[in-house]
Amino acid sequence: MDLKPPVPSRHSSHTCPALPQNSSHTCPALPQNSSHTCPALPQNSSHTCPALPQNSSHTCPALPQNSSHTCPALPQNSSHTCPALPQNSSHTCPALPQNSSHTCPALPQNSSHTCPALPQNSSHTCPALPQNSSHTCPALPQNSSHTCPALPQNSSHTCPALPQNSSHTCPALPQNSSHTCPALPQNSSHTCPALPQNSSHTCPALPQNSSHTCPALPQNSSHTCPALPQNSSHTCPALPQNSSHTCPALPQNSSHTCPALPQNSSHTCPALPQNSSHTCPALPQNSSHTCPALPQNSSHTCPALPQNSSHTCPEPPWMALAKKKSKAWSETPQSVQ
Repeated sequence: MDLKPPVPSRHSSHTCPALPQNSSHTCPALPQNSSHTCPALPQNSSHTCPALPQNSSHTCPALPQNSSHTCPALPQNSSHTCPALPQNSSHTCPALPQNSSHTCPALPQNSSHTCPALPQNSSHTCPALPQNSSHTCPALPQNSSHTCPALPQNSSHTCPALPQNSSHTCPALPQNSSHTCPALPQNSSHTCPALPQNSSHTCPALPQNSSHTCPALPQNSSHTCPALPQNSSHTCPALPQNSSHTCPALPQNSSHTCPALPQNSSHTCPALPQNSSHTCPALPQNSSHTCPALPQNSSHTCPALPQNSSHTCPEPPWMALAKKKSKAWSETPQSVQ
């Protein structure tokens, strides 16, 4: 059955008829300043929402199971809410014009969904994700704010690329998850997510003049701090028992504090650049530690040594130079007067 709707006049209000099963229906074109509600859709139906003029309000119909639906294109200054999605459905959110507000639909199990591209100066919240779902956050324009969705178990997720002057929070990570933080642009702020047990994580590369705090590390975790740019400040994370950790290489004019060391840990202090200040961490029992080589104009304090510890003090620059000169002198043939 094909239901042909009347053509509404300007400034009209119109309700489409109820649709029987196995029907095909197209809503009428809408004039400016109109309000319209699509009809309820029966099972196994196909439906296309009407194109929306400026300053219109529209509600998509509720979708039955096994349905396919595409939201209408949205004009400027419009408000739109996507319909609730039944199980085993596919859905594409509409493209968003400038200065629009939009809420993605709640996602049922075994659904696929793509968030819309975001225009400038927009605010967007991704939908909550059910188990066994796949989701990609939208690309973020400049001056946008965005929150990634909470991740259920056994989900895959990629954080969006971050533009300049953006603020972003990575999602909380469930157990047995793998996650890579997004690359950070200049003048950005970012906090790595808390890490659950048995997780793997890579901190993002840090641009110049950035501030970064590594996440707290759970037991049995492996973690590498990010490379540090010039003029950066960084604090290594606290280390749990039975953990391995490598401090980052230190650039010039940087400040760095090594993490406190738990029992039975292995740690190597980073190489020190010129004009640096460094304090070795306190050493627990049964630990091994090597102080870093000291460059010129550096200050250093060796750590207090507990019982059953092994430690090698660093060689000051003047001592290394004296040994080098002494060796050269001893290898020079001497003339007998």
